[in-house]
Amino acid sequence: MKPQFEALAVKYEGKLKVGGMNTLTGNMRFAISQGVMGLPTIHLFQGGERIFAVSGAVDFQELEKQIDSVVG
Repeated sequence: MKPQFEALAVKYEGKLKVGGMNTLTGNMRFAISQGVMGLPTIHLFQGGERIFAVSGAVDFQELEKQIDSVVG
């Protein structure tokens, strides 16, 4: 999935920040605080507020629709 996220980062450069987290290397508390119950989990934030979340298999076309509705 990393290549797809890298492609999204390029496509939305300047409009969207894309980041990743490895929960096995010490980030488990943060993941739990964000309600991450399965992997992968994707959260979209706007102004510090979560506006979209999906866990498990990701439909990248749906994800792009959600991103477009936020960033245009």
